[in-house]
This record gives sequence, structure tokens and C-alpha cells, in this order.
Amino acid sequence: LNQLLGDLFFVLLGQLTVFNISSNGFSGKIPENIIRSSPSSILDLSFNQLTGSIPSLITSLQASTILLNNNQLTGPLVFGNNNAFGYILDVSNNQLSGNLSSMIYKFDNFNADNNQFNGTIPDVVGNSNPTFLSFRNNSLTGNVPSTIINATPLMTFQLDDNSGLEGVIPEDIESLAFLDVFTFTGTKLTCPNTDTWNKWADTVSEISCQKTPPNDNPDDDGTNWALWGSLIGVLILAVVVALAVGGFMLYRKKQRENYQVV
Repeated sequence: LNQLLGDLFFVLLGQLTVFNISSNGFSGKIPENIIRSSPSSILDLSFNQLTGSIPSLITSLQASTILLNNNQLTGPLVFGNNNAFGYILDVSNNQLSGNLSSMIYKFDNFNADNNQFNGTIPDVVGNSNPTFLSFRNNSLTGNVPSTIINATPLMTFQLDDNSGLEGVIPEDIESLAFLDVFTFTGTKLTCPNTDTWNKWADTVSEISCQKTPPNDNPDDDGTNWALWGSLIGVLILAVVVALAVGGFMLYRKKQRENYQVV
């Protein structure tokens, strides 16, 4: 770790494989004059004090990893062309706002946690690559788009703390064969109430829907024997009391008859 300070005047990537100035004290705006990088490069500007908007040239780089998280960046996330792609785009923990673009699905790993993004979750159009999508703690609204099923490699999908998200989650999301983490606490999203969905939800490692409790006894058919035992006990007690009362009443009746005979 270093403690470098000041503004960035230029970023020269060229044929560099890694450009990493993370965890310093750089401030000011990200410069516009960034030379195109090679597809294998890593651009890491995270954990600084950078401000202003993200230049569209940044998101247009053919870089495998772009880390802009933990700064003070503002404004929308703009993509300069339709050819952007990469492995990781992390813009979490900033103050970014505006609508999200469907271009985010061009990245394998997209993290937008802890920003001020609004609008709806964008539709998945055409081929998409994401295995990890996280939009936690933003201001997203609407429902989960049915087109999310086109994100076939998706393994993690996190929507927590977007209070404007609402509606029933598309049941077809169960067709995402690799999805293993699906969380949406702090939203108004609800799960489909079908046997098919419930069975699928039981196979997901982490999901915000209520899951069926595991049955540790394979021979247990789910019958609540403790409840039945209690009911049978109450019934037997009632019979015993009834017999006792009946016997006592019969005894009293015979006493009265004998008294009348005498």
C-alpha cells in the first residue's frame, strides 16, 4: 500500500497488463485520455477519492477487469459503444445514479452495490455472460424482468435493500441451472406459491424465500406424532372422566332408590 495523493492527469495503458493504483489518496476526476488497453489488461482505480462521472471510454475498454469501487464517483454509468465486454466491472460503493443499461450483462461479474441507481432492472437482450450480478442497496423499482432467464450462466443474483422492487418473481427463473444464490431481502418481491417453485427453491443454497425445513429422518412421512399423541391422550382422559361421572351418577341413583324402598 502507498499513500499517493493528487489528481490523475492521464492513464497510459497501451500494452500494459496491469495498471493498479488502488488504495491510495488520488482525487479529482478520472481523465478522459485513456489509451485503449489490451483484452488481458486490468485497470484498478479502487479505494481512492476519485470524483465526477465515469468516462464512457472507461467502460468501452477491452479490459478483462475494471475496478472503480470505493470512490466518490457520481452520475450515470454510460457505455461508449456496443462492443464493451470483460470479466469484472465493479462500481460498488460510489454515488452513481440513473438507469442501468443492458450492457452490464456483457460482463461476467457486475457489482453495483451501495449506489443510487434507479429505474427498473434492464432486460437481458441477446447473448449474455454474467455469472454474478449484485445491485444491493440502490433505488431500483419494478419487478424482476422475465428475460433474466436469458442470463443462463448466472450463479449469484443479489437485489437486497431496493425497497421499490415489487411483484411476484417470474417462475421461469428456476430454469437458470447454475443459480445458487438469489437474495432480495428489503424488497417487496414475493415468491411464486407453486409446488414446482418450492421444490426448486429447496435446491438453492441461499434464497430469500422460505424454504421447506429439511427432514433428517428419511423414514419420517411428515406425520406430527407428538400432536396426535396429545390428542389421543386428551380423548382418553375425556373418556375416563365421562365413565367416572357416569358411574358416580349411577351410584347416586341406586342410593336414592334404596332409600325410597326403605
